[in-house]
Amino acid sequence: MAKQQRRNPYAFDPIMRKGGVHGKTRKAQRSAAKRAVRKLVRERRSDALDLLAAIWRYVVKSRLLQL
Repeated sequence: MAKQQRRNPYAFDPIMRKGGVHGKTRKAQRSAAKRAVRKLVRERRSDALDLLAAIWRYVVKSRLLQL
């Protein structure tokens, strides 16, 4: 009969018994939330700049502001 190989002693370490569904880490969740907020701010800033540009064109076009 062949001699069994020695198993990895670290494989049965209690910290290695993290079973179950793997999810995102808290750090990954935080950074995803930060990215989402930055994207939202960037989109809103773009909308606000478009609005300001439209107002400026209206003011210049209607000559309410003399340059």
